[in-house]
Amino acid sequence: MQKILFPTDFSDNAANALNYAIEVINHLKSVHLTIIHTYIVPNNVNTLVPIEGHIQQDSESEMNRVINQIQPLLAEGIVLQTMIKRADTVSTIGTIANDYDLVIMGTQGASGLKEIFLGSTTNGVIKHTQTPVLVVPNEYHFKPFENIVLSVDNGPINDDKGVQLIKRFLQIFKADLMLFHTEENAADKGFDRSVTKLFDNAGYSIDFNFIDKNVNESIEEMVIDYDVDLLCLIRRKRGFLENLFHQSVTSKEVFHAMIPLLILHDV
Repeated sequence: MQKILFPTDFSDNAANALNYAIEVINHLKSVHLTIIHTYIVPNNVNTLVPIEGHIQQDSESEMNRVINQIQPLLAEGIVLQTMIKRADTVSTIGTIANDYDLVIMGTQGASGLKEIFLGSTTNGVIKHTQTPVLVVPNEYHFKPFENIVLSVDNGPINDDKGVQLIKRFLQIFKADLMLFHTEENAADKGFDRSVTKLFDNAGYSIDFNFIDKNVNESIEEMVIDYDVDLLCLIRRKRGFLENLFHQSVTSKEVFHAMIPLLILHDV
C-alpha cells in the first residue's frame, strides 16, 4: 500500500489540489492517504486570550469538513487519516514526508522579485524532504496522463521512489514517456545514459533541444509543443557557492508551473 501525504491550509487552492490528488489516488487504488494541517500561534497576541484553543478548534472543524466532502469520493480500499499539528509548516511536513512515498500539494506561484524573496511553502517542503512531491498548479483540473516528460541532465537518477512512481503512472494510464534534455552550450555532455535503463520496456522516446535559450524557457516551450500532462524534474543538491549564485531550475518551475510537476530528488 502506497502512503501519500497531502498538506492543506484549507484554502481554495488546497481544495483544488486535493480534488486532483483524489483522482490520482483512486487510479493508484491501494493507497493510505494522510491529510495534514499545521498551524502556529502568533507571538503578538494578548496572552489572556486562549488563542491556541480557538485555532485548534477551527482546524479540527475545517478538517472534519474536508473529510465529509472527500470521503464519498474515495475509491473502496483507500485508507484515510488526518493530522493536525502546532508546528512550523515547512520543516514539519518536510520531515514527516520522509516516511511517505509521495507528497501531493498545491501552489499558487509567484513572479518577478516575489519568487526570489517571498518563496513558497511548496518550494520549502521540496527542499526539506527526500520524498517525491507532486505539485498541482492553482485551478488545474485532473486529466488522465497521456504524455509524461522527464527532464534529464548529465547526472544519474537515484530517487527509486520517484522512478517507481513514474513507471506506475505509465502502466496505469498507458501514457507515453519522453526523456527531454536541453544542451545549454557546446560543453554540454548530454545526459547520463544510465537513465534509459531505468525505463526499459517503458516505451520512451528521447528528445534533445539545441535552441539557444535557457533551460526554463525550453522546458516551457516543450510543455506546450508536446501537450504534456505531467513534467518530472530532478532536484540536485548543490554546494554553498552554487546555491548562492545559481537559482535552481526546479524552484523556478515550481513558481511558473502551468501543469503538474513531479519533483524527484538526488538522494
